[in-house]
Amino acid sequence: GRYNSFVIKTDNSLWVFGDNSRAGLGDGTKTDRASPVKIMDNVKAVAAGLYQTLILKTDNTLWGNGLSWYGSLGIPYQSADVVTPIKLMDDVLTMDVGAYHSLVLKTDNTLWMSGGNYNGQLGISTDGSGTDLFKFTKIASNVRAIAAGIHHSMMLKADNTLWATGRNDDG
Repeated sequence: GRYNSFVIKTDNSLWVFGDNSRAGLGDGTKTDRASPVKIMDNVKAVAAGLYQTLILKTDNTLWGNGLSWYGSLGIPYQSADVVTPIKLMDDVLTMDVGAYHSLVLKTDNTLWMSGGNYNGQLGISTDGSGTDLFKFTKIASNVRAIAAGIHHSMMLKADNTLWATGRNDDG
């Protein structure tokens, strides 16, 4: 994460520590943690963004917590931070997060995105018009892999073509 860390132990338990000012740790507080705190069991992957966290459990359910600005958690805008992980969707293969956007690759190889789109990072508009998505929306099919940068997104399609969208002012 931005100023925090996430550890999945060999028993699939998730432990967190560091900055928690926007509830990105998911421990039910906004208190910074100098020592690891256990959050949940049966976790196989974590993606930590600027202030939001996505958690993939061993049953392929996706959970999230932290800042929900711009729809980064795929839920309607909330003025309060999400302090404990909430279930977001089923049948998830993997996920990644940028600054204020999230990418989810489902087990049927469809790509779903949600969050801020001020740089066109969701692939739905490239004019910077701020067409944010406040719920996960299917963007593409036949996707094999995904990656998110701070202001961009990338996907590797089944035909081995690489697609990118978002900020490109530095090439």
